[in-house]
Amino acid sequence: MNNSATEKVTFQIAGMHCASCVQAVEKSLKGTDGVEEAKVNLATEKAIVEFNPAAVGEASLIEAVKKAGYAVKDKTSEPGGQDDLEKVRQAKSRMKIAWAFTVPLMVWMLVKIITGSAWPNIFVYKLGMLLLALPVLLWPGWPTFRSAIIAAIHKNANMDVLIAMGTTASNYYRAALIFHADQHLCRNFRHDHGLPPHRPLY
Repeated sequence: MNNSATEKVTFQIAGMHCASCVQAVEKSLKGTDGVEEAKVNLATEKAIVEFNPAAVGEASLIEAVKKAGYAVKDKTSEPGGQDDLEKVRQAKSRMKIAWAFTVPLMVWMLVKIITGSAWPNIFVYKLGMLLLALPVLLWPGWPTFRSAIIAAIHKNANMDVLIAMGTTASNYYRAALIFHADQHLCRNFRHDHGLPPHRPLY
């Protein structure tokens, strides 16, 4: 195909967080009929696409980006504009919420490290750790989980997928430890009071 027949267009991409995101967008664009070349820059959040206008239009290119799990910003939006300022404001708000739950958790852990014992007991300590961690994951951390879900739906394993898998596994493990501690306390209570051991129903 003659390069003189091609055109170039630049899109502002929203939702990219890592190199895997860049590869996913590039792959989707390059897989579109009529696209000669597609280059995506994570730092500038821009995609430069060279295409044959006789074979494909801008609407199809935008659709290719959406199929990869990302969005194309309005051309009227400028870097450092209201949209970016709003993103910064939301990020600051999420950070404050995260620290509001994290600081008490860290202090509680520090007490255990210094004294060598969980206050007031191991069950309450582990349960408190879980209850303080969950709001951070589900509220400030929700954008990461949402990005991971979208990436998984589009069969892309980006950094958010790894973060979501790690934090979810960690908290499932913590919940399992709480259950184990509960069973241990139950056995001790039955033993101290001369009760027979608990028999499972299955």
